[in-house]
Amino acid sequence: MDVEPIYCAEQIVVPAGLDEVLKNFTKEAVRRQPQDLLAFAAKYFADAAALQRSISAVEAPTQQQLSAAFSSMRATPAVPLADVEAACVAAGINAATLAHVVKAGNVNTAREVSVLEVLLLLLTMRCGSLGAVLRGAFDVFGEPAAGEGGGEPRLEVPTLLQLLGFLGARDPEVTPALRDSASRALEGHVTVTLKALAGVPALAAKLAGV
Repeated sequence: MDVEPIYCAEQIVVPAGLDEVLKNFTKEAVRRQPQDLLAFAAKYFADAAALQRSISAVEAPTQQQLSAAFSSMRATPAVPLADVEAACVAAGINAATLAHVVKAGNVNTAREVSVLEVLLLLLTMRCGSLGAVLRGAFDVFGEPAAGEGGGEPRLEVPTLLQLLGFLGARDPEVTPALRDSASRALEGHVTVTLKALAGVPALAAKLAGV
């Protein structure tokens, strides 16, 4: 510890953010009223540092990483969270990122989790709009068209409606009316392309330019 004496005000340089750190610590200490203040302070700042490291480790996954994770879990729509973590880590998505979206998305981990739901939450990290999320969903969850050379990805309609349901639970832009409109427009269809989805009136503006 540096114990160099301070002789004048000019020697004092207050680190950026110190006031906020001390204010938050003081509020927590007053609220908790710890008997051993030093032990409490040591744990408080150790936990705060660990949280900061965890936040710093969070980074949006790539489409390729999400596609790889989904491919490995495609046959099992609901699995323990530990299995999702293993598949994500194997695809290059770090565990801190997964933990971040599970907490932020308030995913119920007391039971098996939906693979689609968790990967959709990860997808939203790299998308700035509903239209971008839907475009990404076709790339991650869709299948290339059959035939030589493949083609525009197709998404199974039940999968698309599930995704809209997960989004609707968190995004006020995805209203029940929008989901109902999409469901009616796609009735009788087994799969859909992104261009066809852009023809659904409720989604036309959000997918403009597809």
